[in-house]
Parts: sequence; structure tokens; C-alpha cells
Amino acid sequence: FFGNYSVEWTQAHPENRHSSVRDYSGIELLHFCVDELADRATRGFAVSDPIRDCTAPRHPSSPFIAYKGCRIFDGPRDVIFDLTGTNHLSNYEERQLSSSELSLRALLCGKATNFWSRTEHLKFMYSQLMTLAKCESKGFSISDSACRVCKYADEYENLRHLLLDCKEPQIIDARRRFIFSVNQTVKHYATHISSHCRIKNAFKLVSGSSIRFLMYDDPLPVGMHVIEEQTFLLLTARWNDEIIQWFSSLVHEENVVLLLRSILFSLRRLLWHPVWK
Repeated sequence: FFGNYSVEWTQAHPENRHSSVRDYSGIELLHFCVDELADRATRGFAVSDPIRDCTAPRHPSSPFIAYKGCRIFDGPRDVIFDLTGTNHLSNYEERQLSSSELSLRALLCGKATNFWSRTEHLKFMYSQLMTLAKCESKGFSISDSACRVCKYADEYENLRHLLLDCKEPQIIDARRRFIFSVNQTVKHYATHISSHCRIKNAFKLVSGSSIRFLMYDDPLPVGMHVIEEQTFLLLTARWNDEIIQWFSSLVHEENVVLLLRSILFSLRRLLWHPVWK
């Protein structure tokens, strides 16, 4: 893909790790120059791009750092969803996401400031964790599809199983801690006692191991397959409007973003990370 070029990862922001520019390596010196140029661009001091300025009526000092043909600093509305990966999620889910669904995904993906977090999103939101089911879909020969984690012969190892039903004690404990964290978060931001009761009744560990999200007052008419699907969407951070509205109804409007961000953080830290390990 890169022809004769090789690509390697190096740590950025050398100014945070060295006391003097004299200590920088050659690569770190280039990083420092690029950061300075980007900083100047955000403050309006970048040199204009003569090619693009011929076709686009923009201020002469407009920066010409671009992504997919759009300038990042002077056209954020055009590129933000590509930069946070939400457009790719729309393509993956094969449906047009609503504004609230896009905002929630941007709330999570937009905070992915390091390689580890971005990879977690790929593994769980995009279902790219290399389970046996994923290996099989990629054409690898799988002789036994039983879960390698909990060792149950009748359990097919895929992402849904690992998040919802795997009986490995460490993963069950992770589900318990996630449920506890969500309960505490709602108690912190919600002022009405009914919200505390609703969230307490919404998350259940069925048979002491499988997690289910019961957002309906009467789950029987809905069917267990719908409950399992809603739970899977919740635990992969691919929340639909119904899930977003349900959580939003637990707190006052000014606390909605804080509540959702806290729950997403707990999902990554308390459930995704242990499952991946």
C-alpha cells in the first residue's frame, strides 16, 4: 500500500518528555515541527493553498490541512463524523443513523485519544474481535467452535456470547462491576427515586451469569430475542434512539451528556477491557 516506504509508530509530543530540544531525536524534531505548524494553522497563520484557493472562495490565510477533500480547521462540520468514525459505523450498520445516535457515537469515538481506545472501538463497536466465529468468517478452518474462554462445548464463541453469556468467572465479575457502576452513576445524576428503581430493575444477571437489559415494563410480549438484541446493542455502544431516550429519561436534560459519557466510560473500562484480556 505504501510502495517502497515503511511505516513505524513513534511517541508524539517530545516536549513533554525532554527538557531541551537538543535531546530530541530526528523523528521527534519532525514531530515538533508538525505540531507547531498545526498550532499555527488553528490560529490562522498558515499559508494558503493556491490550488484549492483557486476553486474555493476562502480567506487567504485559510489552512490547507485537509481530510477527504475538506479542510479540518475551517470546515469541522463537514469532516467531524469521518474523523470520529461515525460514517463508517453507518455503513457497517447498513442504515442511516439519527442525529442522536451519531452524537452518542461521536461522544464515545471522539474521546478516543490513544491507540488502545481506538482499537477497542474497532474490536467491539465494529465486531472485529478475533473470536472463533470471526476467524471462521475470514476463511480459517475451525475444527471446534466451542468457546475457548468458558470451555462450554455447546456455546458458540462469538462477540455476542462473550459479552452476554460467557460463563468465565472473570467475565461474569466484569458484568457485575459494570452493572454496579451504571447503578451508581444514575444515582449520582438522577434526583428522583423512581430513576434509581428503574435502573436497578433494568439490568439483570440471569442465572447468575448472563446479562440482560430489560428496558420494557413488561418484557414477555416483546420476546427474549428482542431483549438479547437490545442488550447486545447496549454493550457494543451501538445504541439506537430507543435506548438513548430510555437513559435520557432518567435524569434532567442538563445531566444527560454527563450520564451517557459516564456509562460509556464504564462500558469500556469495566467490560470491554476484561473481555479482551
